[in-house]
Amino acid sequence: LYEIGISTGRNLAYMNLPEKSSLVAVDYNPHMEKFLRENLKKYPAINLKEFIVQGSEDMSEIPDNSVSVLVATQLLCSMDEEVVKKSLQEFKRVLKPGGYYFFMEHVKDEPWTMRRFLQLLSSSITGFMPMFLDGCCSDRETWNHLHNAGFSRL
Repeated sequence: LYEIGISTGRNLAYMNLPEKSSLVAVDYNPHMEKFLRENLKKYPAINLKEFIVQGSEDMSEIPDNSVSVLVATQLLCSMDEEVVKKSLQEFKRVLKPGGYYFFMEHVKDEPWTMRRFLQLLSSSITGFMPMFLDGCCSDRETWNHLHNAGFSRL
């Protein structure tokens, strides 16, 4: 299992990996490794094979067709459009045929809802979320990028 943008390991509590499997952590921020390793002490069943420092738009250290499962949580919502496109191309490149990409993203809500108003206020109008949450914008139409990337099923 590869987790892209793993940060401190906020998804570790949800991982129930099969025996003899391992986790490869990928994050652009090298300072996250010490926090991740500290957090991993709470989950002794998770074997960290490697921590790779690189952005998702260039995962050249990871060979083509080598990853069975790729996880990325609230990652694309923090990137500009071109980096999102490059990252999705990289995800497709490293995934084995029949491999899985699991994701959870902030996305734009339906118009005229309270949540949509709050998204506009926090992301587009005030810039609060991007400023304080590592570029995160909660009002992206990320589904368009996923469809355009050519994944076989969404």
